[in-house]
Amino acid sequence: MNAFDVDRWRELGALTPAARIDSLRAFHRRVAGDRTVLLVAFNSWTGTELARRLGVADEPHVAEQHTGITGAMLNVRLYQALRARGMTPVIE
Repeated sequence: MNAFDVDRWRELGALTPAARIDSLRAFHRRVAGDRTVLLVAFNSWTGTELARRLGVADEPHVAEQHTGITGAMLNVRLYQALRARGMTPVIE
């Protein structure tokens, strides 16, 4: 779906597993700071439409620019926009 190809990503200098964990930790520190958070996953085929409706920047749709972090940051922007409108997303 997002053009993932192990060999192609290695050619592009993909992160090692340890570097990916460090990147995830850095993302958490940047977004949550010292707050306790519940890690959740959001993978909606309507993310682009929701971003448009909420007026937030969508994630890239070019395979080489689409990463886990760009998707996670879209989720952060969507969550923040929903909270700013007084809507608390349902956790299931």
